[in-house]
Amino acid sequence: MNSQVPFVPTTPEKQEEPTVETKSPAEEEAEETSRFQAAKIKALADPALEDLQSKADSATGDEGKAATRKYYKALYGKMRDIDPGIKERIDRTEAATLKRVESENMP
Repeated sequence: MNSQVPFVPTTPEKQEEPTVETKSPAEEEAEETSRFQAAKIKALADPALEDLQSKADSATGDEGKAATRKYYKALYGKMRDIDPGIKERIDRTEAATLKRVESENMP
């Protein structure tokens, strides 16, 4: 018989899995809200949006509703350009806002 021990490769030490930091739903919502507000503030600084808001505020009746819709579409479009990562949140907010505008009785 052969007295030599067969070669047995050593097993490398177990590597730890990289830790992935997960956020709670509340933390994710807070971050998204913060990003949404930052994009809105930046968008509202646009002179073109200021002009649209002024027109929407001064118009009445059907003209006022149309001007308000145009303002909100421009605002949310600008916000999407600023932070495309929150597009779904912006889309939901825009839909709710436009629905509210359509249901309001404008003087």
